[in-house]
Amino acid sequence: MTDNERPHPTDNEDNTPQVQRIPVYNEKVQIDKETVCHGKVIVKRNTLRQQVTVSENISHQDAIIEVVPIGKYVDSIPQHTENDDVIVIPVYEEHTQIVKRVYLKEEIRITKKKTVHPFEQLVEVKQQVISVTREKK
Repeated sequence: MTDNERPHPTDNEDNTPQVQRIPVYNEKVQIDKETVCHGKVIVKRNTLRQQVTVSENISHQDAIIEVVPIGKYVDSIPQHTENDDVIVIPVYEEHTQIVKRVYLKEEIRITKKKTVHPFEQLVEVKQQVISVTREKK
């Protein structure tokens, strides 16, 4: 507001005095940010190596093949069978006679044998370690 715009105490129509208004100044707050270094942080990663012993049971499966002579005539061709860990595979041949008959010559028996034995070996194991240090100013 300029001086020309300010009302004078006697500017109203009935010539009664008016209150003079004085402008008041307002303060404004301004905030600024500043980065201040108070120290630094150091992060180090180290890899440690150590020898450890690994122990575990290792299983191994073998097949024992056995040929069992049978030597008899049969009425039909036998199929292979499996009982527990034994597989029986019939081997047959045909003989010619006046009457053709199936002759069971032999069987092949396969027995599964599972063994477990301890296994131990020295292996290298890696481990990473992080260290953090703070330096203050």
